[in-house]
Amino acid sequence: KKTIEDDRVPATCLAFSPDGKTLASCSSSKTYLVWMGDVDKARWEHIVSTPHRYACLHVTFSPDGKHVAVAGALNRRKAGHVSLHEVNVGLRFLSSWKHDGAEPATCVAFSPDGKTVASAGSDNTVRLWDVKTSGAGLILTGPKGAKGIRAAAYLPDSDRIVSVTFEETVQLWDAANGMLVATAAGTDKGVRSMALSTDGKTVATCGEDKVIKLWDLSPPITVK
Repeated sequence: KKTIEDDRVPATCLAFSPDGKTLASCSSSKTYLVWMGDVDKARWEHIVSTPHRYACLHVTFSPDGKHVAVAGALNRRKAGHVSLHEVNVGLRFLSSWKHDGAEPATCVAFSPDGKTVASAGSDNTVRLWDVKTSGAGLILTGPKGAKGIRAAAYLPDSDRIVSVTFEETVQLWDAANGMLVATAAGTDKGVRSMALSTDGKTVATCGEDKVIKLWDLSPPITVK
C-alpha cells in the first residue's frame, strides 16, 4: 500500500496507463501525472496546468500510453473543452477541441487503435476528433430533450461506441458512419457513472437512484 497525497485541490478522476506504471489524476484546475515504476518512491512527477481553467472532469490514456486526453470546462462559463497531451515529454500540450454551449465536456475515450478521441458533453453530443490531424469528425447526437451525455466508451476492437445520457438512455453507435445501432431507456434521472466490461458485451450504469444496472449491449439493448 502506498499513499500519494496532494491537498491543493480535490481530484475528480484517476486513470492508470496501460502498463500500470503511471497514474494520471485530474482536478478542478490541473492535470497530474505520477510515475509509479518504483512504488516505494511514488510521487507526483509532473504537475501541469491544462487549458481547462474551470474544471477537469475526466482523464484517460491512449491504448499505447503515449497520450493523455482530458475533458472538462474551459472557463467559468463552463464551455465544454477537451485537450490532448503527450506523455513522454512531460505532458506537452498538443491539441484542444470544443463542445457547443455553456456546459462542460464530461468524458473522453480513445478508439482501440488510438487514432480517434471521442468526447461526451453536456451539449448532448459525442464528438469524434482525429488525434493526428486534430480535425473534427462525426457528431453523434443524443435523444431529443436529454440534458447531456454523461459518459461514452469504445467497445474493444470495434468501431462501436456506447454512450449514456444523464437520464439513463443507453445508446450504441457505429462510429464509422455515425448511425445509431440500438437504444434503450432507463428510469434514473441523474446518472453519475458508466463502466464497460472488458469483453464489450455489458455496460454498467449508476446514479442518483442508488441502483447499479447491467445492460446487455447485444441489440436490442436490455437490462440484465
